[in-house]
Amino acid sequence: HLAELTQELGRYPTSPDLRVAKTTQSDFPSPKTFEKYLGRTKRERIVALAHWVEVEQVFTEILPLLQPIVEKITPTSLATREGSSSESNEDSIDLTNKFTPPVVACLGSLSRGHSSTIEACSSLGLNIDSEFEKRTAIAFRLLGFEVDKLGQGTGRNPDGIAVDFPNHWAIIYDAKVRSDKYRLLTDDDRKFREYIERQSKDLREKGVKKYYFAVISSEFSSTDLAAAKELCRRTEAKACLLIEADALIYLVENRLKDPRKVSMDFLERIFQDTTILDTRSVSRLSG
Repeated sequence: HLAELTQELGRYPTSPDLRVAKTTQSDFPSPKTFEKYLGRTKRERIVALAHWVEVEQVFTEILPLLQPIVEKITPTSLATREGSSSESNEDSIDLTNKFTPPVVACLGSLSRGHSSTIEACSSLGLNIDSEFEKRTAIAFRLLGFEVDKLGQGTGRNPDGIAVDFPNHWAIIYDAKVRSDKYRLLTDDDRKFREYIERQSKDLREKGVKKYYFAVISSEFSSTDLAAAKELCRRTEAKACLLIEADALIYLVENRLKDPRKVSMDFLERIFQDTTILDTRSVSRLSG
């Protein structure tokens, strides 16, 4: 909605512009919604919008309208005061040392699918399952993979395939929103075997020699490792991983922080065993 309005106006919308859009378009979010989910200050919201456009490669024609504001850092920006209004403090910046882009920082919350997160997505006209799939694909791109996003609307397919073509390996993955621990049940096992069998031929034709299967969700139980190992045994996947969304965020954070340390070789090493990957285990493996 924000990108469309920026495109329509030929500039980033002011607060009055947002209020007018809210009154004239029934599905347009309230200005408070943008503040709550994109950033308290105007500059934070513009940075979030610009980053989304760059990652998704949509509405790219509005980037020249946003970039001058994104790049503008003035001395007054460093004097951010708590409690100041978003309009009076619109040049403030966030001096955090975190490398995680906002577009994937919400993966953990999305994966857990709590009612507040569902309501937040609904208020923006978004489906939580689709958002989790989309942002999981973005996370794999940020890790350095070429991603073929499949998922909803593509028939009996996994949610995506992340490929490292130079090193000839790939991850066939499925993203699952769960408010409680994800459980690998019989129906899922059958479906996942079909995914692996269907994609393996195409991957081999593309020169991919090794492929792994992964489920990305909120949390997993160690009791499901036996089912994951059985899935691996009955397919050509080298390993079947259960990856917690927070661990995927952690990998992105560290990949962007130090790409030489979190290299594609390193990523394959941590994906080569059938196991549960949580933040603690990834931290231990990365030293």
